[in-house]
Amino acid sequence: MNIVRRFLIFFSISIAIIASDQLTKSLVIKNLPLNHGRPVVNHFLDVVHVRNSGAAFGFFSGSKGSLSRWILTTVSILALIAILGMTFWLDDESFLPLTGYALFFGGAAGNLVDRFLHGEVIDFIDVHVGAIHWPAFNVADSSLCLGAFLFCLYILRQKTV
Repeated sequence: MNIVRRFLIFFSISIAIIASDQLTKSLVIKNLPLNHGRPVVNHFLDVVHVRNSGAAFGFFSGSKGSLSRWILTTVSILALIAILGMTFWLDDESFLPLTGYALFFGGAAGNLVDRFLHGEVIDFIDVHVGAIHWPAFNVADSSLCLGAFLFCLYILRQKTV
């Protein structure tokens, strides 16, 4: 696959993720007060408005100091640079890892935009069964998870070939 096609595929997916992530977050900010929610599917799914000052799924949350914010921001920027490097300088021609890289990039960039705009990440998807709750997440986090799944699938396919 030539570099122009690779570039178009990568950035089309990444920009779609960033745009949908930021659009959904802006709808949550506009329509739900902070730390409130609304049920979507009773006893399973709510839309909430929470803020995460830490990393994915609330890891390192609660430390609102500027040092942790800048460390997470710097790590995110370095991750974006690394993803670009792996995407455009590795020889793999497969569509699967390219899609995974684009999902990683879009997810990391979407949450990085939040850190720049709000100082923390907006999460709004709350999945639960009874008293068991998954930490609230967003479109960017979902994109990161889907990218990881595609990489696992790609690696498993490589081992069987």
